[in-house]
Amino acid sequence: MYQKFFPENSAVLGGFLGIIDRQLDQPHARYDDHLAAADRLAKKLIDIPENIIFIMGATDPFCLDPDQISDITKIISQQTNKKIIWLSGDCRHYKKTTPNSMYFPFWLAIRENFELPPQKRSFRFSCLNRRPAAHRDHVMNTLKKHNLINSDLDVLSIRYQANSTSMATHPDDWPNDHSIAHPAYQAHLNIVTETMPWARGIISEKTTKMFESETAGIMYNSPASLEVLRELGFEIDYVTHACLDDITPIVNLLTQLQDPQDCESWYWQHIKHHRHNREQFVSSAWADQFDLWFKQQLANI
Repeated sequence: MYQKFFPENSAVLGGFLGIIDRQLDQPHARYDDHLAAADRLAKKLIDIPENIIFIMGATDPFCLDPDQISDITKIISQQTNKKIIWLSGDCRHYKKTTPNSMYFPFWLAIRENFELPPQKRSFRFSCLNRRPAAHRDHVMNTLKKHNLINSDLDVLSIRYQANSTSMATHPDDWPNDHSIAHPAYQAHLNIVTETMPWARGIISEKTTKMFESETAGIMYNSPASLEVLRELGFEIDYVTHACLDDITPIVNLLTQLQDPQDCESWYWQHIKHHRHNREQFVSSAWADQFDLWFKQQLANI
């Protein structure tokens, strides 16, 4: 599905210039390196036949501002005479496209070989946190403080940013994959602590695995990311989600569903939404809606 969105006379470049900034809440410190790398890349692109070059920056939010993107784009365009378009995973760009840049839901588009949802749900809650981050520390510490999680009933893992320790109820060597075979997706409710829950946000494989596994989900994500999911046809408003600095919705829902039987009943009460979201994802119905928007935006660049 990945390639269906792009014109025939285009090429998509991934892993460009190290634009993914792992220090997600820090200013980007490698701008001069990017300018030098852009010059080297331009020389390599001169002889390729495609006229449109998409730079894939949608795997994680990148921290270059519009002026910096414009500078790098100008270097490559002037030397190659090609149209350069950055693909951004920042969900704010779905509603507000910046010059030389377009929103692209990489983690929705990359999945192709879907697995069946679990036949049996053996756990209450799940929450996986492979990459350390302060907001994930905050969620897990808050749930522990309120005695809302249980190592026998739930599937939990975290690498704490604050003290570099880790915890996992089901040790798994911290996989970073698309599979839903993990016991976390046999839970009734998945707590999706996304990459960035503030103004700048992304929809990653953490969200898509919740959809594919037909698991109920309460997300900690940015308001812009939640709005993109609604626009693409996903039914997410059967629950109030957490965003910005407010994780009260997670605390309230887990407080309500402490009894495993209550949790199971709540899951089945909303089953039509879980099934719709899986079908919306695996049937690529979301992609048809996105493709119309993408082609309209592309025509305006």
